[in-house]
Amino acid sequence: MFKLPDVSLNHLRTLTDDTGIIQHGFYSLPNRKTGYCVDDNARALIVAAMYYEQFNEPSALELLNVYLSFLHYAQKDDGWFHNFVDYQRHFLD
Repeated sequence: MFKLPDVSLNHLRTLTDDTGIIQHGFYSLPNRKTGYCVDDNARALIVAAMYYEQFNEPSALELLNVYLSFLHYAQKDDGWFHNFVDYQRHFLD
């Protein structure tokens, strides 16, 4: 009947920079005015991990590193997390 498209991380890569995944997009463009949030980076981490597990694609490991690094940066000393980070990497608590 209908053929589903191949699984791809292209859009995830488009929304991701060296800090993490941008919180919002304007259609297919990342909206850098919105910055980043912990839950989006956690979800992106899960997607990249599942993609790597299924396809064993090394480029997914690069994304995993970005998302894990963001979560480590956002974690407070008491184990809790800052939620929002602006594009200049300042916490917006």
